[in-house]
Amino acid sequence: MVAGGAGSPLRVLIIDRDEVARAGMHTLLQGDARFTVVGELSRLQTEPAVRSRPQVIVLDPVDRRGVNAAFIGALAQALPESRVCVYTELIDPASFLLAMEHGARAYLGKGTARADFLLDSLYMLGRHDAVVIDPAIAIELPGQIRVRLILPAGPSESPSASGRCSR
Repeated sequence: MVAGGAGSPLRVLIIDRDEVARAGMHTLLQGDARFTVVGELSRLQTEPAVRSRPQVIVLDPVDRRGVNAAFIGALAQALPESRVCVYTELIDPASFLLAMEHGARAYLGKGTARADFLLDSLYMLGRHDAVVIDPAIAIELPGQIRVRLILPAGPSESPSASGRCSR
């Protein structure tokens, strides 16, 4: 990873055009000792991201044309030790595959992930290099690329809630 040992908080950069979404993510992360927010960006910019040296990047790369895969690729190339989590409202298999092909390691839907699942997913991504996929996308993937879905335990949680995927 970019910085910090196993006992130190994960360094997280938030990139989202939506100020309210950035503030909400910042507040959520700030309330968990496993994370420290090293920056927030409102635009898709590689240089400030590199300067912040994040271990995890929480990113909404969607613009009016869809997923900005070129930016995901630029981040992955400029910060090979960082893990990119796409956190967006655009939930569809094509966007997911495009993001993953360009270097994202997680793809979660805004509004589908509970706070505890989101935090645990970001921790697993940053600390254990886990691949995390929103179940709403995982169930739509063609059989030849479907991954094993691990749903959170608990009787009140349904498959439409968030879960974890691994390779």
